[in-house]
Amino acid sequence: MRARQHARDGRLVAVTWNVWFSPTAFDQRLRALMREVLEAGADLVGFQEATPRFEAALRGCKPLCAAYNISPFPVGQYGCLVLVRRTLPAHFKSVPLRSEMDRSLVVAEIFAPSSSSSPSDPPSLVFATVHLESRNSEPTRQN
Repeated sequence: MRARQHARDGRLVAVTWNVWFSPTAFDQRLRALMREVLEAGADLVGFQEATPRFEAALRGCKPLCAAYNISPFPVGQYGCLVLVRRTLPAHFKSVPLRSEMDRSLVVAEIFAPSSSSSPSDPPSLVFATVHLESRNSEPTRQN
């Protein structure tokens, strides 16, 4: 299976999924999700609740790795990942959050592919994904 590419008149397509950290029907959900990602032909993909097993499967999927760069940060017990189509120049960052569960914001800064671009130019687009805590921590979420 190969990643679909769509003619978009200069538009980007972004999708995001909470993949549910449960091991319930993991293999079936993983195959279905990988198929969805590749068929959607999205330029930017965000995942939340990604486990180390899910992360390893994504990094081991040749069609996904051929089409996308994957954020290089480990997910820990479970966390977030970002995929960016390889044709888009991107820089990844992980921004730690005040969190009881070591949560972070995973960011992809997308730069316009241009011969006049310089390393000091600001990104053209910032895409990020996060999974916030809901543990009766309203004061933390307000910050």
